Amino acid sequence: MGSQDSLLIQASLEQNRRWLLAYFISATGDPELAGDLVQETFAAALRSSDAFDPLRGLGGWLRGIARNILLRECLEDLTPRARRVVELRYGRRMTSRWIAARTGATGAAVLLFAVLARPKVPLCRTDDGIPVYAGQTVEGKTLVYPDGTTIALGAGAVVRVESAFKIHVHGGVVAADVRPRTLVLASVHCEARVLGTAFKMVVGAESTRLEVTEGKVRLSRGREEVDVNAGFFAVASPGRPLAAHPMAAGFVNVTRESGVADIVSRHYASYPKWWLSGLMLADVDCDGALDLHLGSHSGPTVPAAMGRNDGKGRFTYVDPNPSVPRGVRERGEIPYPGGEIRLMWDVNEDGRPDWLCSWHDGGGVLYVNEGWKARREDLFDPFSRAAAAGDLDRDGDIDYFYGIDRNDKLHVLLGPGFKTRHAVPALMESGAIPADLDGDGDLDLCVSQRGYHPTRRLVLRNDGGLKFAAQDEVEGSIHDVGDVDQNGTLDLICIEDRKVVIHLNDGRMKWTRRVAVENPRPAPSSANWGGAVVTDIDNDGRLDVVACGTGKEKTVDVYKNAAAGGGWVRVRLVGKPGNRPAAGAKIRISSQGRLLWFEQVAIWGRQSFHSYYTAARTERHFGLGPRAAVDVAVEFASGKAVQKKSVPSGTVVLVEE
Repeated sequence: MGSQDSLLIQASLEQNRRWLLAYFISATGDPELAGDLVQETFAAALRSSDAFDPLRGLGGWLRGIARNILLRECLEDLTPRARRVVELRYGRRMTSRWIAARTGATGAAVLLFAVLARPKVPLCRTDDGIPVYAGQTVEGKTLVYPDGTTIALGAGAVVRVESAFKIHVHGGVVAADVRPRTLVLASVHCEARVLGTAFKMVVGAESTRLEVTEGKVRLSRGREEVDVNAGFFAVASPGRPLAAHPMAAGFVNVTRESGVADIVSRHYASYPKWWLSGLMLADVDCDGALDLHLGSHSGPTVPAAMGRNDGKGRFTYVDPNPSVPRGVRERGEIPYPGGEIRLMWDVNEDGRPDWLCSWHDGGGVLYVNEGWKARREDLFDPFSRAAAAGDLDRDGDIDYFYGIDRNDKLHVLLGPGFKTRHAVPALMESGAIPADLDGDGDLDLCVSQRGYHPTRRLVLRNDGGLKFAAQDEVEGSIHDVGDVDQNGTLDLICIEDRKVVIHLNDGRMKWTRRVAVENPRPAPSSANWGGAVVTDIDNDGRLDVVACGTGKEKTVDVYKNAAAGGGWVRVRLVGKPGNRPAAGAKIRISSQGRLLWFEQVAIWGRQSFHSYYTAARTERHFGLGPRAAVDVAVEFASGKAVQKKSVPSGTVVLVEE
């Protein structure tokens, strides 16, 4: 063979890498060993390129080399007699009966030698680190594969690990989260063949039920088969045809399909010390789709992660451009800031939400949003773990207020210009939610003590002229406000002694305490790490959930709303210059004179926990159930009222001040 043919072989080897790797993984169960064997196969092919017969084809030739390398790997620790049996069985492909007749070994011994020839490498491990080999039975554990695939066995569930790619489920509930690889889960009733997906299999005496939450699973029984997609289930039982049916209304985990799993994995690979501390959804490029910011509490050298939304809930990784220095003193333009996002709102009112971020516990910086380019701005010193914006003095301009570490004042920067400072007595490291609790038009402040201090809360009633009267300071923290009892006033949603407690407002700031959840599991925490955002990420009109997970490496989960869905309306607000985000505006949704929803626009954030999402125009989503139309009434902070009658379900209504 000439040098040109040798170069042709070398150029073609990489085209066969994938199936060779799958072949060796199937035989050994060890991806790392399989990779070494692929390289050894390529090296052997190049050394013996003169023996290549083009008429035979490159694939068949490589297969023969791979089989011989695998055979040598298997023979290393065997006795001479066992080695001879395996050579005849796998090298010359003789039958067990033929080998037994010529070596004097029994048929059982031939099979035993073949089993012993397998490399002694575990196919997977249990969650407590015990290795699992081919042919082993496991009960009540979670199987963890080298590529991250997990098979969780419920109480009483029993499986037999047949090979690296097949598991037989004898009974019980099995939940699988499969990375991109082929895996077959079999029961006495059927086989489920998957390639990277998440599902649950329930095997009983009479039937097997398959529920798919992500991806697609092919369920087969003899010649009968059906594809079961995410959000569907199928049952295999005698006399019942295989068919896929939609699951009950609920949320489907689409973390992998949304691209978020890849973003998190990729960012951890680039920054192993990433401390994922929370999330924020914001329409950075003003294309109508909410992009995803994943905070970092690790300092400027470990940036946050960012995913760009294509408008259908699919996110792609945004390169953070780490070559540009980051930090409080750095001024280079970057694709996006953070660190952590304390707050996002359109500070300069150019139609794009701006970034109020921090690089670490002591480094707050304001960046102006210019699309996928963030520019440092020195409009004011914005550092705080908790920040909010609203028109506190009712002059038509939005103000900025925040707490400071180891300080018991709430600091206010008055708009426009944010040059005039004012201090309001409050709590240590105060975090405030602005809301009109007594209906007088002024924004009152729901204050919680933060940092490493005991949880305390109080309500500051705004009496005008930036004078505030404090109600009794009590234990607990205020985590949100909302009209829980639908009486047209805002109630307090609190955490007290690890209980969820509602304080109902009579409209005059007289409170009735109600324990909403007595013994929640898991118990809620007053901490600010993590959090969740509820919003429509794929623009289908249904509210989805993006939440921070837990574990040694924190994760992010995306849940698509798979409910059939009722009606909805979105209210999009645009205020006058000075308060374009319409902070403090009150929205009422009614039907036939009955109040359905009441909400006041509040712009606030606490470290990496956020109350809502951010867009260039403030937007709120309201569910309508079966109603075909509703009335929308908006009262802006200036006092101007706008009404929209008979707004059709499934529409976005724009309300301008």
